[in-house]
Amino acid sequence: MIQYINDGSIPLEAQYLYRQALSLSTGGQKEKALNYLRQAVLIAPRFCKAFNAMGNCLEELGRFDEAMWKFNMVIEIDPHHEEARHKREMIRKKIGFSVIHQ
Repeated sequence: MIQYINDGSIPLEAQYLYRQALSLSTGGQKEKALNYLRQAVLIAPRFCKAFNAMGNCLEELGRFDEAMWKFNMVIEIDPHHEEARHKREMIRKKIGFSVIHQ
């Protein structure tokens, strides 16, 4: 049985995987962190924080197209997510996007 955090939206297993991923990412293990985050979003497909963390890891790995996709997912889930909007714009500038898609 899957348990949920207080608001009932994100299963505890996904929260655990997310926390593990943050720890791995902080320790420089970005690829391993991405594996944990992928598992988290399989369990909780609208887990905004996990998609955002994936975008951050991918950006740090220089995988900008993939990072853009993840930040777009965050914005699709939460249209007011300012960090994801900012990161997306920074990547656009970094890789030379001239057309802004919103």
